[in-house]
Amino acid sequence: MGALHPPMLEDLRQLDAIARAEVHHCNACGKQSAKFEDLDGVARCPHCGASRRGRSLHRALAESTLLYRRLLAMGVNVPQAITEFWTQQFQGKKVSADDLAAELKANSRTDLADGRLDLIMLNDALGKGKATDQLLLKEVSRLLRLGGTLIIAGAGSNPGAKDLLKPHGLVLTETKRYASKVSHYDWKSIRFFTKGKV
Repeated sequence: MGALHPPMLEDLRQLDAIARAEVHHCNACGKQSAKFEDLDGVARCPHCGASRRGRSLHRALAESTLLYRRLLAMGVNVPQAITEFWTQQFQGKKVSADDLAAELKANSRTDLADGRLDLIMLNDALGKGKATDQLLLKEVSRLLRLGGTLIIAGAGSNPGAKDLLKPHGLVLTETKRYASKVSHYDWKSIRFFTKGKV
């Protein structure tokens, strides 16, 4: 969730409160709260607005080897609370799933070159109909370089989605799902796929 090096005496009270689950801790902004808003739903952080999904995506990215290299990336439906983090770590486009789907329906592709991207993140981008999903996955496969990473969160992160992705050369490499009575992560898994040869 975070690291303190070296921890100071004034940090101990906060660390003890987290360890005893007396507070809610948001890993996206690093702040503690007496409670998150809508705890049975999105569990929104009152400081930064991060939801369960935003905190899960932040943690999955923070634990990955994708950071600190300013990789070329496309973020689809990047949660608002982690937009600054995304922009600091990656270079490239951030777009809504609806805008991307509209562009693909109109032009059948984006204006980016083949194999241009190291990373694409789809957050609640799939599940808008079979034809739209196929258009999107075809474009993802075209844009990712060989060995590139696709992250799927929310809609389309179900176990059966890997069969939909395999024909596009996208192979499931990792599934992450977090649980914490302090940070309240997403109930759905985040899946990492690697682009291989079709």
